Amino acid sequence: METIMLKAEAREAGKGEAHRARHEGMVPAVVYGHGVKGAKAVSVAGKELLRLMQTGGARHLVELTVGSKKHRVMIKEIQRDAVKGQPIHVDFYAVSLKEKLHATVPLVVHGAEAVSKAGGIVEHQLHEIEVECLPADLPDALEVNIAGIGLGGHVSVGDLTAPKGVKILNDASEVILSIDRPRSEAEAPAAAETKAEPDLVKPKKEEE
Repeated sequence: METIMLKAEAREAGKGEAHRARHEGMVPAVVYGHGVKGAKAVSVAGKELLRLMQTGGARHLVELTVGSKKHRVMIKEIQRDAVKGQPIHVDFYAVSLKEKLHATVPLVVHGAEAVSKAGGIVEHQLHEIEVECLPADLPDALEVNIAGIGLGGHVSVGDLTAPKGVKILNDASEVILSIDRPRSEAEAPAAAETKAEPDLVKPKKEEE
């Protein structure tokens, strides 16, 4: 797993200091976890954080430098502005390279185009998977190739091949995706195909 470098500046805790950091183009953050006493308030350059996120850094191991100290961290949570969507606060979780961690890894599907050409419809049940491994072994993603799966088939968690040192925590029977057949005309709602016959009105008998 690639390690990305990121510099941070120590700051005072509090809403006022956080607001000041944002005004200066910084994003307030906290660092906690392995080797950190309590939670340390820091701030990172907004442009550098966006660059990190655009290169997939949100799922990478980050070497966060705060003054003369370096922490191996992962981004635990990113809070975003409700309107602009820009990050306004980050939680960095410090990890030990010698201790296994639990993490969420995205699933990347290959072969969907071949399935579509064959008339199949891919129905996703899982988009990510839970794994346990050392930080350095954490994969960016797990790949799922469905090019050879026929109509009516499916892929389960047990079909995945985990990289060396990575343990998949999801139940093996969980379905990741299925290849469904397109609905035929016969399966269309009858109400959309047929019109109800009008009730016949019988003529009234003439009164005697």
